[in-house]
Amino acid sequence: MKVLQINCVYGKGSTGKITRDIHLALLKQGIPSFVCFGRGESSCEENVFQVATDLISRMRRAVSSITGAPYGFTPWTNKKLEKEIHRIQPDVVHLQCINGYFADIYRLLDYLKNNHYPTVLTLHAEFMHTGGCGYALDCNQWIEGCQKCPRLKSGLGVMGLDRVKSNYEKMRQAFQDFEKLIVVGVSDWIVQRAGKSRIMSDCRIMTIHNGIDTTNVFFPRDAQAVKEKYGIPDGKKIVLSVVPNLNSDLKGGKRMLELARTMASKDYFFVVVGAREEVSNVPENMRIIPYTESQQELAEIYSLADVFVMGSKMDNYPTVCIEANSCGTPVVGFDVGGVSETIYPGMGCTVPYGDTEQLVEKICEWAEKKTAITEQTKKDVLWQNSKERMIEDYLEIYRSVTKQTD
Repeated sequence: MKVLQINCVYGKGSTGKITRDIHLALLKQGIPSFVCFGRGESSCEENVFQVATDLISRMRRAVSSITGAPYGFTPWTNKKLEKEIHRIQPDVVHLQCINGYFADIYRLLDYLKNNHYPTVLTLHAEFMHTGGCGYALDCNQWIEGCQKCPRLKSGLGVMGLDRVKSNYEKMRQAFQDFEKLIVVGVSDWIVQRAGKSRIMSDCRIMTIHNGIDTTNVFFPRDAQAVKEKYGIPDGKKIVLSVVPNLNSDLKGGKRMLELARTMASKDYFFVVVGAREEVSNVPENMRIIPYTESQQELAEIYSLADVFVMGSKMDNYPTVCIEANSCGTPVVGFDVGGVSETIYPGMGCTVPYGDTEQLVEKICEWAEKKTAITEQTKKDVLWQNSKERMIEDYLEIYRSVTKQTD
């Protein structure tokens, strides 16, 4: 069996790391594996090919913000990718996150469908079963067909034409009569959503939860060094979150500031990792740690925390939650998207979105419970969240899709 994965990036970000993990594991098992990707630094790894550049992707994104057509480009943009597919002749093509402005998605799907390549598509967000938004939030137009986008700028990043109606129809046609296709959602939540959309209503859809490296990186470990490095005080319960922007509520940044101020009189200290935006009036009981490329250091920070908080407005299957759980830290978050699915039984809980009072209550409760988590539970979490479990699940899917129409 020969497998080709296509993703917007390789080795970077959650989907890039998943793509690399699968690729390297297949090669280790003696299974011919290949990757085509579009953005980021070129790679010298075996059978990994870059088919676009950052410059091209940025140009396409800029044009798309005006035209309102993020996934359809001129025919030449896919020729290199099609050439690689034809050369490799894979038994299975696995599409990961392909909405990164590096390929014409409609043409790619048509090419795979018309040339009868068995295909697996992983849904890391909602782009592929809506009119183009990553998360539809409270809008339900995507079920029957998008007409006019209420979040054109904030949701799609479009400042020009509203073409969600035609984008939706093009995507529906691309999936129509795609016989050798299995759609995989990384959460039950997104599987249920995708199945409601006219785009994927006839597709075979199933769930495979994402996995991470729980053998070499994300496991409970000593955190004294990182505690001293960032001046995190002793004698406090550490509340951790990983957010890119403290000025936004989409990933819970504003919520963390609110929680720190609300709990200022309590014996809690807040640590936020990854915030890139400048923030004024940071509470005294909060430390902001810059984004780190070191997964080892990140694992130490997870291990240091007494509780991890997921305050997102919407998320599919957030990797940060399974990373925190794998490091022995309970997770408390809002019950949105697939967040509840990331929390292993006995390792945290969710509360209704926006209920800050209950969120504070559960933060305090689970911060106290961390020391009571059993070693057996920690061991079970490591397997459930492991990339080895995920790869076994995908191998089963690969074998299934190759036999789907035989």
